[in-house]
Amino acid sequence: MAKLYHLFAVFCVSILLALGQDLSCIDPGCSTEEDRAILWPFEDPNFFLQCEESPWELVRRPCMDKLLFDFQRQECVDPYKWEPPCPGEELLPQCPRVVCRTPHDQRRLWPHEDPSNFLQCVPAPRGGMEALTRECNAGTLFSWTLQRCLEAELWERDCTFEDTTTETTEETTEETTEGTTTPGTTAEPERGICPVPICAVQDPRLYPHTDWTLYYACIPDVNGFWVPLERPCGAGTFFHFGRQLCVFMVDWEDFCL
Repeated sequence: MAKLYHLFAVFCVSILLALGQDLSCIDPGCSTEEDRAILWPFEDPNFFLQCEESPWELVRRPCMDKLLFDFQRQECVDPYKWEPPCPGEELLPQCPRVVCRTPHDQRRLWPHEDPSNFLQCVPAPRGGMEALTRECNAGTLFSWTLQRCLEAELWERDCTFEDTTTETTEETTEETTEGTTTPGTTAEPERGICPVPICAVQDPRLYPHTDWTLYYACIPDVNGFWVPLERPCGAGTFFHFGRQLCVFMVDWEDFCL
């Protein structure tokens, strides 16, 4: 079944490419010795053009085994390796700037100007969330679209940090006072506040803390009154009120928002 799916995919790609490719940058011919040594692209990439003598003229030749002719490589290649001979100038979207405001933002990985890195929202030591730079494994690069690091040969740039307008920079520039940010950075969102629980009676539930590495448990004091006591999570984990336990960042949600 997998083999049939692969063959069907190759067939579909070949049909789509054969619907027409831009050859405006190519001027095939056999007038010079250099021209005659070149294999030229045809409108349908399942074929290519080759100069043959008597007299010199372009003759269409097919690629075999469902391969497509790649002009840059001068050979027939697998469809997933094929590139158009006259690639158009593709405008990449602007890479989003990291924001750690909502639980959805905090679960997402964010692009870095160096694609061997990416940004991840993590709880800050003094409260709130901050963007921390993470490194991809050696030989891999981060894909914003796929939300993971890929092998370098499979990676394609899917956004750009270039051409950031002055207007955009000015919008993110604020006076460097408490609660604001420096030019070109994203303001840290307001931190959710978790109230200290009231332990009037015995309560087996654990409650979220404003510091996500802690939680509250209702414990009796020396006088027999139930009071909220701070408890720490294990290293690298954060308290999840819904699950009533400490979890890793990928599973964590902010119940203080």
